[in-house]
Amino acid sequence: MPSESFIQLGDYQYHPQQQRLFDPDGHELKLRPQSLAVLDLLVSNPGEICTKDRIFQTVWPDVSVTDDSLVQCISDIRKAL
Repeated sequence: MPSESFIQLGDYQYHPQQQRLFDPDGHELKLRPQSLAVLDLLVSNPGEICTKDRIFQTVWPDVSVTDDSLVQCISDIRKAL
């Protein structure tokens, strides 16, 4: 596991500098790049409300996507955690 600073998410660790998520046993959990970008945005702004528009502008800045893209990312993150 990297030695950089990390964010504790329950029993899991998220390493923002490398955008890597680890389970309690130290195994890296693979997420799609967009799902990692959503996770990164949410954990990098604790206590803040991240609107759907903000997430879309950050994760998909030059692409028009439907709400289903965000729903899939949130589902991926929930399954991983």
